[in-house]
Amino acid sequence: MTSAIDKLNHYKDKAREKPFLVEITETLQRTVEVLAKDAGEAESLVRAAYRGGEYVLDTSHYIDAEFSASEKALERAQAPKSREPGL
Repeated sequence: MTSAIDKLNHYKDKAREKPFLVEITETLQRTVEVLAKDAGEAESLVRAAYRGGEYVLDTSHYIDAEFSASEKALERAQAPKSREPGL
């Protein structure tokens, strides 16, 4: 059974919580073979084919995920008041 003190501590902890934005970045990777004159041309050919939908990466190409949290900036409801010089 939860005591009144436990409930109070729970609400105090909730009051200290702040909003965070957590960015999730997944990395997918696939290697394809292409015939080209040089590395630059090879990348250009594969880039064009990728953009054209010839190469589609999916969950089978997953290699990593990164997570990055940052505190969400609080938005002000009102514009800051301007101060008169000398006040």
